[in-house]
Amino acid sequence: MRITLVNSEYIPYESLSFGFCVVVSTLKENGIEPNIIDYNYLKKIGDLDILFSTHDINQYLYFNKISVEMETALDKISSLINTEIVGFSCFSFESLKQSLLLAKYIKSIDPNKKIIFGGIGTFNHEQELMNDFSFIDFIVMKKGEHQFCELIKNIKNKKSFKKIPNLVFRNKYGVTKLNKIEGYNIDSQLCPNYDFYYNIKKDLTLQYMTSEGCVNKCRFCGLTNKKPQYKRVSKVINEIKHLKARYNCNQFCFQDDNINTNHKRTIVLMDALKIIDVEWYALASANLMTKKIIKKMSEAGCRWIQFGLESGSKRVLKLMNKPVNLKKFEQIMALCNQVNIQPQVNIIMGYPGETESDVEQTLKYLYDNHRNYSHVNLMLFRLYFDSFLGHTLKTKYKDPTTLKKNIEKYNYFINIDNMQHINKYVSFLEKYSIPYNSVFKPKNE
Repeated sequence: MRITLVNSEYIPYESLSFGFCVVVSTLKENGIEPNIIDYNYLKKIGDLDILFSTHDINQYLYFNKISVEMETALDKISSLINTEIVGFSCFSFESLKQSLLLAKYIKSIDPNKKIIFGGIGTFNHEQELMNDFSFIDFIVMKKGEHQFCELIKNIKNKKSFKKIPNLVFRNKYGVTKLNKIEGYNIDSQLCPNYDFYYNIKKDLTLQYMTSEGCVNKCRFCGLTNKKPQYKRVSKVINEIKHLKARYNCNQFCFQDDNINTNHKRTIVLMDALKIIDVEWYALASANLMTKKIIKKMSEAGCRWIQFGLESGSKRVLKLMNKPVNLKKFEQIMALCNQVNIQPQVNIIMGYPGETESDVEQTLKYLYDNHRNYSHVNLMLFRLYFDSFLGHTLKTKYKDPTTLKKNIEKYNYFINIDNMQHINKYVSFLEKYSIPYNSVFKPKNE
């Protein structure tokens, strides 16, 4: 049975999705060859805008009102899908909205297609999504690439879905059913398959994950209740060697939620990486960093490292429950520079409760320390349902109409029109020639 995988997490610079490619690898391992559609690589669509505002999406999802531009875009994307099953990978609430849009359109054209959703963008809202959107046939909960393959085989062989773990589906009476949740063993994760992307572009920086989870308890993050898991170092090294040879690649981006959560394991991993001669960058916590770890990372090929500063305001850091000591943060960046590691600083714009004064404090901190980092990564605040903040908002806005009536309330927290300070961040960085990565450009005053 043929399947199309859709990644609608659009990033305005070329990027690969590790989790998406793990799913591809798992499908191939089970004899299933997927057709792939990635919004970042939709070359056949050309200059056509494929992303739409929350208002336009809601008009179609809830009132069946569709603009000519939206219908044209969805029709062109749908023409690339000629399979019986369409799977959507939803990394965030933003990609969830775009996926819902395309899924509804596909189902309206061919009601017999099976629509499957998965990814952290659906976490904790699986049943509500099934209740609100009848065009979704299945949702695979949590990390469930193996269950996803089992589901496809059962659809093909017309078998029951009752015993597939981590699955939400409708029974023959149309009643939504949630199967038992099964834990995830990170060592069962297959090596990602990047063939689709390698056929488009040979010069790739490959993503890889050596661990998942974090010990910090940041309120905006979906990892708050996720205890860290670590792949066997021998597995990590063997798979990186494989990827290095298959794709002629020497640069890696480690997608670990936090690569330095366990000092002992980090040192063992760094000693092993040192032998295979690769360059890499990763996300780490400055509050967990030590001089010894920094030196080990440099020797192992680390050339860039992202630290989640998020804000230069102590008040906002407290709102986030972000364990950042601003003075220590400066010291850690300086230590990185001493051993040829270029720090990058992540900033979250528009966090709920952020004021103009908080923005000013952040900009001052960035300016005072601009010689200590190579780039600022500006990120618009995104709501993850599995975060502390996501749970809080769900409770606050809970009513009998479920998510369907509350989607606009959720969107208040991620709607770019409500982010008054974005222009200020970008204009400031450009004024002082501070390098930054962002999807945003200053608006004309």
